[in-house]
Amino acid sequence: MRSDIDILIPKKYINDFYLLSKSRGFNKYVFSDDEIFIADSDIESEFTKDYWLDKDFAITMPYEIEPPSVLPIDFGDCYLPWLYRNNKWHLMVSVEVHHHYTLPSDEQIIIDNSEVWPETTFKRCNLSSLIFFNIIRLYKGVLAGEKRLRLLLDTACLIVNIKNRDVFYHLDVLIQSSPLCIELQSICYELSQLHQLFSPLNYLSRLNNSSLVGKEWNERFYDSLKLDF
Repeated sequence: MRSDIDILIPKKYINDFYLLSKSRGFNKYVFSDDEIFIADSDIESEFTKDYWLDKDFAITMPYEIEPPSVLPIDFGDCYLPWLYRNNKWHLMVSVEVHHHYTLPSDEQIIIDNSEVWPETTFKRCNLSSLIFFNIIRLYKGVLAGEKRLRLLLDTACLIVNIKNRDVFYHLDVLIQSSPLCIELQSICYELSQLHQLFSPLNYLSRLNNSSLVGKEWNERFYDSLKLDF
């Protein structure tokens, strides 16, 4: 149900990761109506000026491959990650390197809240930390002017899948220990009022009504739902 997978790479390996990625064909590729090309510094600056997260310009590999014969919609000449340029189909495989996920302390939180990913050799974030990070991203993203409806739906899907109430206890511990504790509690309250599906978050809010922080976020969120024509 996710459109991408976020992978933790320890800071000491990031330079090696870039070198290895570029040796495999990744670079700062972008595209116009006519071609795929490598971005110059002006294009890179334009793309990154509105980033609120501490992340680098994405590196992409335009992998030449025919698209599947059956897809859910008719996408014409462009339905990312598929792109038709220079008389060829390309699968645009992109990587964004974040220097922290939402806050500088995230790396240790991820390590401390990992679980075995079944049928793989990897570990993954547990449900408590996934919801925790989603709430931070909802808070910061919406206030930065981003449209975050998909992230809201993703969070709803995570909450629906909670079978053990201990998940909320551990989520509460994460929120209480965060430097954004008051802000996250405010967002929990606003989400609990938004739809009954989020009602369990009301117990984490420590609030009986909307705070100034929550009201501002709520207004910005509804503004983000408006379509621009």
